[in-house]
Amino acid sequence: RNEIEEAVACAFTEVLGVTPVGIEDNFFELGGHSLRATRVVNQIEAKTGVRLPLKAIFTAPTARLLAKEVEQAKVKSKAYIPIPQAEDKEAYPMSSAQMRIYLINQMDDAGIAYNMPTVMRINGTLDRGRMKYALEQLAIRHEALRTSFHMHGGELVQRIAKEVQLELEYEERIAEKEEKLLHSFVHPFNLAKAPLMRMKAVKIGEDKTILLLDMHHIISDGMSMDIFTKELSKLYKGEQLKPLSVQYKDYSEWMRTRDLSEQSRYWQGVFREPAPVLDLQLDYVRPQT
Repeated sequence: RNEIEEAVACAFTEVLGVTPVGIEDNFFELGGHSLRATRVVNQIEAKTGVRLPLKAIFTAPTARLLAKEVEQAKVKSKAYIPIPQAEDKEAYPMSSAQMRIYLINQMDDAGIAYNMPTVMRINGTLDRGRMKYALEQLAIRHEALRTSFHMHGGELVQRIAKEVQLELEYEERIAEKEEKLLHSFVHPFNLAKAPLMRMKAVKIGEDKTILLLDMHHIISDGMSMDIFTKELSKLYKGEQLKPLSVQYKDYSEWMRTRDLSEQSRYWQGVFREPAPVLDLQLDYVRPQT
């Protein structure tokens, strides 16, 4: 009925992949959850310039109700400022999430604990040339697929290579079980060497091929895997993708410039007293680490 309702409904459609979306359709009944709600908040901010709190979607889960929240928040909202592109540098500080995973990996060999493997099935004949082309285009498109991680001068940094070779391994293992193939495919990554992903095509039948894909969690998460598989499919079909305006290093650089003094004061107050030692009856002596 108005532009704001249209913007909210469009945000639902883009995040959930559902169309059409009516103004009375409930976000959570359409398949929404908390992670998707966060993406909707970001989409609405980009479309309307209004930043809603995440809880607004839980209290107003339809486009009609959420549009009212946007209208009320517009009065006191600040102008929307998109994440700027970072300047070109040889290396960038890791984000806090990357530091956490990197340090755990250094402290205790994590093996494949942070690997994110998945299987995609292809019915019919796989065009290996087209699939390799799709992989190469994704490596050009996403800097994360060209990123490696290092300790340099006592600092944790990420480096983005100009180009990397994403190989598509291939073999034929007729009637082999997928679980067994995936188990033998997954092995540890060297975080200092990009790309931190690998892919293998295995023909397991006359007209059936499976794609084994593995990425390290330091460059991806569940949402990243979803984006990767969808874009891979589109490129394989010969479709064009819209250019990206922001890469992960732009986000991590932007995060470092934010004023977190208010949050810092809050948490310093919360932890003014030392955290209590957990006093539980244990069968064994609790180790220091």
